[in-house]
Amino acid sequence: MVGRNLVSSNEVAWRLYAYRWLPACGDYRKLVGEVHDALYFRLHYSSPITCYTVDGVTQYGDWFIAEKRLLTVSEYNVEYVLSEVSSEPVVKYRVDDVVFKSSGRQYVSIPHGFDVGVIKRIIEVAERINQMPYHHANLVMVGADGYFLRVVKSKPTTRYRPHNNEETHYIVFDRSGKITSTGDFSLPISLFI
Repeated sequence: MVGRNLVSSNEVAWRLYAYRWLPACGDYRKLVGEVHDALYFRLHYSSPITCYTVDGVTQYGDWFIAEKRLLTVSEYNVEYVLSEVSSEPVVKYRVDDVVFKSSGRQYVSIPHGFDVGVIKRIIEVAERINQMPYHHANLVMVGADGYFLRVVKSKPTTRYRPHNNEETHYIVFDRSGKITSTGDFSLPISLFI
């Protein structure tokens, strides 16, 4: 059964907005007890909602880091148990419970070994890059010889150049987390000292 749902990936850390498995199911539990009008539920929850739980990933600041080489991703459909608490002047409902119905499971295999401590050091470099205007470091990958940090550099959009305003670059780290190459990507050397 695992074979049919097994995919391979070299991605080992994701910044919050680059993380593939959001929203997390735990986020919906926070709604229990809240009261909203009917329009709120129609606007926010009218289409089917899918959430995920991932075994083998931990959160580190604004990042998610793989902790092991085989990740288990469980997908659930979210259903709300509501009760009407008022009908005048508008209908209001309270969220009594949130039910998660399993809709599938996938396994993600990371083919190369990695060190979570090294990944955290790379994330520190990434966060320093993210402080620079128009730079977004958001993904760490692992290969046989080391790690790669993806950095997207945006150019300010103008009226004359509204599209093609992003360039993707990769900073290469060895197995110990030392930068070995920035390719054609130029950053101040002080960033890496």
